[in-house]
Amino acid sequence: MAMSLNAKLNQSQRLAMTQSMRQSIEMLQLNSIELAEVITAELEKNPVLEEDTSQTESSEAETLKSLEINKSLSGETTEFEKSVEERILFEDSSDTGYSSFLDDDNKKQNFMENAVSGNVTLKEHLLEQLQLLNISPESRTVIEKIITAIDDDGYFRIDRIEFCRENNINLSEFIRAKKTILQFDPAGCAAEDAVECLLYQVYEKFPDDDVLVFILKNHFNELSSYRYEDIASALNLPLDVILDKIRLIKSLSPYPGNRFASGNPVFIIPDLEAEFIDNEIIIFINDEYLPKVKISNYYMKMLKDKNIDKNIRDYVRENINSARSLMKNVSGRNDTLYKIAKSTLERQTEFFKKGPGNLKPLVYADIAEDTGFVESTISRIAVNKYVQTHWGIFPLKYFFVQKAESVSGSEISSDIVLKLISDIVKHENPEKPCSDEDIASRLGNSGISVARRTVAKYRDVLKIPSSAKRKRINTINGGLL
Repeated sequence: MAMSLNAKLNQSQRLAMTQSMRQSIEMLQLNSIELAEVITAELEKNPVLEEDTSQTESSEAETLKSLEINKSLSGETTEFEKSVEERILFEDSSDTGYSSFLDDDNKKQNFMENAVSGNVTLKEHLLEQLQLLNISPESRTVIEKIITAIDDDGYFRIDRIEFCRENNINLSEFIRAKKTILQFDPAGCAAEDAVECLLYQVYEKFPDDDVLVFILKNHFNELSSYRYEDIASALNLPLDVILDKIRLIKSLSPYPGNRFASGNPVFIIPDLEAEFIDNEIIIFINDEYLPKVKISNYYMKMLKDKNIDKNIRDYVRENINSARSLMKNVSGRNDTLYKIAKSTLERQTEFFKKGPGNLKPLVYADIAEDTGFVESTISRIAVNKYVQTHWGIFPLKYFFVQKAESVSGSEISSDIVLKLISDIVKHENPEKPCSDEDIASRLGNSGISVARRTVAKYRDVLKIPSSAKRKRINTINGGLL
């Protein structure tokens, strides 16, 4: 078979993803904190970028000037203008004795850092008790190693055989050392399972209650699944007696280390602020936490210098282009966020009037039709963003809800159905909780057609147990959820 070489010319189109385009897409998914980290990193890496400290002062002055012009033209001040003016004047602390917001933020941060550093951890608390024991150095070393391996919940979750082998500890020494820690405060630390943890708390708080010990040792599965009647039958005791014992067990802590948890709060900085004023939703991009940057005049002048070395010129030009792309993409991200958020929130005015549980059905396709953005862009913007409203802080994705059909054929949101299910369970008879079929029937009477399996799905979303479990929980709690 003869072989030959041929030259062909093909014409095709393809999208070449530049670094700037990739950065633009990635920025859509970032929240304010993450975006601030990206800008800060670029500020440290790119020599032509510098902080622009003049933007905040000038923007506030321009806003106040604009308000004065509007006031002089109209002769009156709107509620919105008052709120903006008061906010800016309050931030101007020159004659009030208050420090600026920046100083306040620094003080808050220092306070939180100092507060966290001042807390005693679980391991420190256990080691302090160890220092009070009169034991041999060898036993002290074994106990220290076990305490070091305890997790924040207070449990020893490492395989004991592997632990002893790695630390050259005899198993009998390990058991003795662990038993010592189990009797420390809080009792139950270093336990390897929940039963052991609770048992040592019973030994401390209810040392003469053999029934509690028997229940934990022999009927923990029934206890976990609320099968109290089975426990009463097995022990040949009245159900009321068993329920009293269960209440004692519920007073114990299955996670003794929680009381020493650092409890470092997860701070959420809203990306948007939405205010409902005069039947209009006013949206602000919360960019005060973002570093304000600009391109250095020094390097701009350097680029124009004809006598500069070519390699230096190329280096400066590359960094200036990178800085321009960053600033352009940040601005584009904020503009896209604003447009999508505005379209989204304006469709949910009932939420701003009445609060949670009053959302209308809304999907990405609806916003795509409004704004012209593709659904993938809306999805990237919606993720990990938060909105500050007068009802609280909500994820932007919260305002997108699926639709459910009513008996009349009209569309209602799943948010409303969730609220109705929650209300039904809240007001049900504690002695006879509503089954999923009962809830579906009540919703049907309200004009909402929902299948039983759909109710079960919504109940799981609300973290509401089944009717059987709710009845057992109500029995234990005296009829109170």
